[in-house]
Amino acid sequence: MIDLGDEVILIEDIKGTQYVIRDRGTVVAINPDSKGYEIEFFDVDNETRGIATVLPNQIMNALEYWLSKTPQERLSGLEDLRFEYIKKHFNGIRPPFQRVYNSFSRYK
Repeated sequence: MIDLGDEVILIEDIKGTQYVIRDRGTVVAINPDSKGYEIEFFDVDNETRGIATVLPNQIMNALEYWLSKTPQERLSGLEDLRFEYIKKHFNGIRPPFQRVYNSFSRYK
């Protein structure tokens, strides 16, 4: 049972919207008789993308969703999130590793 405030994962595309499988969101309202849910969807930075009404068969509790997947599918999901983060913040270019030098030696 999905309750108000639960984090959910979309398990099928919502036609006519930008929301696709594996988008995540939070339940912000439950329609009468549990015939649908209002879901606030988020991007990789937890910024709101929008709100949509979904049917119970279109979403799954986030923890149950990831626990039902194989380790390879979980890694694939994490790789997708990493790719989206890089695409958003670095225009698709992965930044080079930068070493931070410790300057505490001058205080000895």
